[in-house]
Amino acid sequence: GVGTANTASNVLDDYEEGTFTATLQGTTTTPATALTATGSSYTKIGNIVYLTVAFGNLNTAGYAGGIRVSGLPFSASPGNQLSGNVAVHAMATIPSGSANIAPFFQGTIVDFYISKTNAPWESITHNAGTGSYLYFTGVYKT
Repeated sequence: GVGTANTASNVLDDYEEGTFTATLQGTTTTPATALTATGSSYTKIGNIVYLTVAFGNLNTAGYAGGIRVSGLPFSASPGNQLSGNVAVHAMATIPSGSANIAPFFQGTIVDFYISKTNAPWESITHNAGTGSYLYFTGVYKT
């Protein structure tokens, strides 16, 4: 009937916007002074979080292993969610034959994996140096 869409169980009761500090890590080595994103923001509606993160024009000397970002504003639950878009320049070594790069949310961290035909997922790894960029968006459940 008319008006039933606004019953208590259907009313939006949790909306939040904010910024957070996203920190770049290496799964093998992270420098003592880790780099933070030049911009990170989120919108949370109910139990869904949408975020954007930008690491721009950085010198990633001292980083090694898989590219990881920590400091997400809310913990992913369930802990393994794969959703979003990734743009990377100079920061990563991307294996030959890669089909895509996807952010993989686990708790308050995100790793980045590629898909390949008839092969297991692989992490993209640091290609330490200057002029490094990593931009990504993601949607995950908390």
